[in-house]
Amino acid sequence: VITLPLLRVEGRYLKNTDGEIVNLHGFTHTYSPFFNNNGWNNYDVQGCLSYNKRMVDGILAAGWKFNFVRLHMDPYWTDDPTQTSVRYEGHERFSESRFRKYLDEVFVPMAEYFISKGMYVVLRPPGVAPAHDPYKGIEVGDTYQLFLLKVWEIVSQHKALKNNSGIMFELANEPVNIKGTDGVWGSSSDACFAAAKIYFQTIVDKIRSNCNNIIWVHGLAYQSSYAGYATHRIEGSNIGFAVHCYPGWFGSDAEQDSGEGIGTSTGGGYEAFQRGWDAQVGPVAAFAPIMVTEIDWAPLKY
Repeated sequence: VITLPLLRVEGRYLKNTDGEIVNLHGFTHTYSPFFNNNGWNNYDVQGCLSYNKRMVDGILAAGWKFNFVRLHMDPYWTDDPTQTSVRYEGHERFSESRFRKYLDEVFVPMAEYFISKGMYVVLRPPGVAPAHDPYKGIEVGDTYQLFLLKVWEIVSQHKALKNNSGIMFELANEPVNIKGTDGVWGSSSDACFAAAKIYFQTIVDKIRSNCNNIIWVHGLAYQSSYAGYATHRIEGSNIGFAVHCYPGWFGSDAEQDSGEGIGTSTGGGYEAFQRGWDAQVGPVAAFAPIMVTEIDWAPLKY
């Protein structure tokens, strides 16, 4: 079994056992054939593994220096395909039996392959958080929270993953709004972060009952809003924050207005983006490490 040097969260940084700061540089990867040039046929496990390992080898052979990958446990494999397709792939059609099967057959083997190449692996659960009609967002005790608890219960007990020095967990993907403790939906108020603390602390506690892998907690507003966590802190060890950073889409040009990213929809270039980052991410970056798990994706003009 190949292992990587153990990392821990200490203050604002990841550090190794010698106390040295470690910075990670990498990319994100998903496992639907649609997003991989149809490089394999449907649920052909060996075809999927062969194609993706070949792509990894090619990236490294080209000279890219990576030491982490964000591995999406894609709902292509974990959804029940006999059910009607829905907007938020991930939790509505989630099949626990398929998740367990393809965790063993696809995601763990790929994680182990990345580790063998010297890359830490950040596991992301299937799909995205519900955000729009018929949902207003996420709410303490909702079906998405129950889904996340089930996913992380399975992953955090998996013999190949729990306490594996090369494996980290990113709790979810891009929640937008949450129902605050005051009953008002939003993504930036104190009441919203009070609710977010309850929502995600429950999942952190579930994981911590099984293992001590590093956990990356996400914010609101498509993982761009974090300031409230400075007050409503997630408790426990080995915890940082996973941020999504789309400067080309949001806050860099007055003509563009997307719902995703940090900044202001009125544009203003780098300075506006920097102000948005300082206000929305700075408060948690002051006391915990930050991992940017998605970045850039913007029109060619940027």
